[in-house]
Amino acid sequence: NLQHASALASSASRIPEVPAAMGGGASEEVALRSGVGVRAALAALSLAVTTPIGRLAPKKRRLGITVGCLASALLVLVSGLLRRNRLQGLPPDEHPIDEFIDWRDPGRRGMAMHSEMLLVRFHRYRSVLELLRRFVASYVSRLSPRLGYRMVPEMIAPPQFTWKRPTITQELRQRLADAAEKQHHINGGTVRVFFTGVTGFIGQEFLVQAAADPAIEEVFCLIWDRERGDLSPEKFREKLLGRQAIDKRHYSRFHMLWGDISKDRFGLAPDVYSYITGRITHVIHCAANVSFSDPYEKSYRANVLGARNACIFAEQIQRTPENHFVSLVLIETCYIHGANHGDCLENDLDFPSGYYNNFYEVTKAMASIDGERFLASGVRLAQLCPAIVMGRASDGNNNGDTKTGNALINIIGRAHMEAKVAGMRPLRQRVLATCVSSLARTYPADPHGSFDSTCVDRVVQGMLASLSRPQAVAHRVHLATHPDMQITAAEVYGIIEEELGVRVNVLNPILHHCLWDPLIAQLQHLVNMGDAIPRLRNFVKIFGAYFEWGASRHMVGNDMQVLGLGPRPEPGKMLRIAVRHNQFVQKFGKCRGEEVFWRERVWEKFCVDLAAKLGVQHLGDVPPGRFRDEARVFESLVRDARAAERQEVCAKL
Repeated sequence: NLQHASALASSASRIPEVPAAMGGGASEEVALRSGVGVRAALAALSLAVTTPIGRLAPKKRRLGITVGCLASALLVLVSGLLRRNRLQGLPPDEHPIDEFIDWRDPGRRGMAMHSEMLLVRFHRYRSVLELLRRFVASYVSRLSPRLGYRMVPEMIAPPQFTWKRPTITQELRQRLADAAEKQHHINGGTVRVFFTGVTGFIGQEFLVQAAADPAIEEVFCLIWDRERGDLSPEKFREKLLGRQAIDKRHYSRFHMLWGDISKDRFGLAPDVYSYITGRITHVIHCAANVSFSDPYEKSYRANVLGARNACIFAEQIQRTPENHFVSLVLIETCYIHGANHGDCLENDLDFPSGYYNNFYEVTKAMASIDGERFLASGVRLAQLCPAIVMGRASDGNNNGDTKTGNALINIIGRAHMEAKVAGMRPLRQRVLATCVSSLARTYPADPHGSFDSTCVDRVVQGMLASLSRPQAVAHRVHLATHPDMQITAAEVYGIIEEELGVRVNVLNPILHHCLWDPLIAQLQHLVNMGDAIPRLRNFVKIFGAYFEWGASRHMVGNDMQVLGLGPRPEPGKMLRIAVRHNQFVQKFGKCRGEEVFWRERVWEKFCVDLAAKLGVQHLGDVPPGRFRDEARVFESLVRDARAAERQEVCAKL
């Protein structure tokens, strides 16, 4: 066993070659630096304990696995502390990437991490316990497959990325803000925006509010080549703005440009680039890959390279003679600070001290560091960092979004509806519907874990405010809920229960990982249920990461002090109206495409009329039973609106 352990340690210390993932051609390094002695000792101990386990009786086999875990954990704790002391002497830009990224399946939580919630709840021990969890999950899982873990791939870090944050003084911040305000005054307050990500969830809300803002003279929208199909710019504009029922008198203010955020100068034609550089005053970079489960290469290309190209694009315009450029606005996320980080101040980014739940978060953090680097070089930019974005605060309209918070609501509601109608189906379909419903209604969460969210209309209000307030330059703004107003996991699932009439189970993370999830996995293999259960299991693990004890608290203040925004929406009311929207408008994700936009227009009018009828300022104040009674007429309103549209078309013909 010792010889085998030494061989494992020697092979693990070599850096394997991996294909270039960013299209550069040069291979990238696996940034994994662990001592050979530590690996050899762990391998020897784990193999010595687990090798004879297969020949033991079931009871003794479980005892052997437990002893192996505990022994490995003790050794890991000592080696982890020694390794942490060694890393503290390294410069900030030389930390290996595995020191601030949690290497496991996205959202996967091992027993060692969950046990820390039961062992101790004192913040001063978090660093030691985190080291213990990471080492156990990393090494024991590779050497002891019987524990139920599976090996996860190591991360590849582009060698050209520098992790060290630049020094940005208060004098530099003030100088850049003054320069932006001076240029804004020279322009006479005129705003001409270059916008990326206009076809996304937030981008389409920007179109609505920009059309209603007379201060915005022109908007140049970058459209990904793959999204335009065979439509001309005029036809694509008509399709995009027609979805939002924007008055055709405003169409001339919007211009559609074909390009790609991952290419130099966004892939724009030379004549188009020359034209817009002499006209635009602001750049808003909102395009991103927001999937929590996509691989690192895809997230890096969209989030890091896209933001870097936006900074280069803004820098080139700013240095062009006789330009009108005021500032660049980067849309990031509150979760750039990492998970379990404590209180996160807006203008601070303690990177790489935290761990991240998925590649979306870590690539957004990398993009934020890139933005600070360009800021230090003199580029006038601001960073807006929303929390988990839900639909509009007033009616829940989300432009057909089915991700993050909306995905949670849709999965619970849809699984419940499928289970209700599965009674007359064949046995296999009934078993599948029951399993999916049970899994979709059982989530690993600490009941006291907080849920940080905001609404899409507030995010866009922050964008528009940053265009008219040059003093936002050189600031990072959290568009989130005040930590004292955040709702807990128990309150989130309680609201969903009240609105949908379905029981949602909040399960202890240890029990979920050790009992519930393996049970569903074994049942899946027995019944052969296809890919429905694996996809749902993966989603549950991903979303469960945001309801952990000790999650990061995003401090706010710049949204009101710097941007001048109004009061923050109440998260409980915002969640209630989001659940109602997903139930009646999207039908838990069944309605998609153009049908959703049509139903949302009818829903918006219905919500306005209902609030006036009941005399309430927000429909979240209406009890669930009363709202369901009033919403029964919604489908008839949709049919009537369809009939009226057909009559109008026939009249024109």
